[in-house]
Amino acid sequence: MYDFIDPTHPFLTTFRDDSDYNQSDELNEMERLFERHRLIDKVVAGTTPVDDLLDCLNDQEYDVDQYIDTVCDDIEFHIANDFGRLVDPSDLEFFQALR
Repeated sequence: MYDFIDPTHPFLTTFRDDSDYNQSDELNEMERLFERHRLIDKVVAGTTPVDDLLDCLNDQEYDVDQYIDTVCDDIEFHIANDFGRLVDPSDLEFFQALR
């Protein structure tokens, strides 16, 4: 189920799997994923400059321009579909309108 109130959602990255990964590679990628997500949490909270996140992504061989474009597209999607507001879980009218 979609989490309507997670402000980090548009910024999140995914685990980059590769068929050539061995167990060590998978663990390293998991550590990089956690590092990215910790930085994203701090950027969204306003305690870390966005440049630190972009440097991390660049260091991990992400296409930073593509990441920014994807985040912007996701945010625009959230706004266009009214996912940008906090939703009371008991607001049945809101959830019925989504059908």
